[in-house]
Amino acid sequence: MAQRSTRLHVSGLTRNVEAAHLREIFGHYGTVTKVELAVDSAVGLSKGYAIVDYATTADAAKAQRCLDCGVLDGNDLKVAFVFVKQPPPPPPRGRDRRRHDRGDDRHPRRDDRGEPRGEPRGEPRGE
Repeated sequence: MAQRSTRLHVSGLTRNVEAAHLREIFGHYGTVTKVELAVDSAVGLSKGYAIVDYATTADAAKAQRCLDCGVLDGNDLKVAFVFVKQPPPPPPRGRDRRRHDRGDDRHPRRDDRGEPRGEPRGEPRGE
């Protein structure tokens, strides 16, 4: 099972919500370490979503459980965990690496027209 995150994505916010307001509301469920409210720079108002970081996974889980589908300023909230995508594993080393480099050997080489190289073009000659 994937490990829970301490980071929550909150959507469904009204445009007049401020980061301090979110810190106060989400602070009832644990220690909030950071609030990132997405703000439209052209008008200076909320874009309707934010990221809230908690000190512990248990605090984040409690907030998610209690506030998901809750109502704030007349809007229904959606609160979900944010998971960081794991980096891909390193390429195989040693002998396995050479197996992955056989792409050209498995497909016949073709010229610019898509015809196999070394074969006559046009109609086959009759013998």
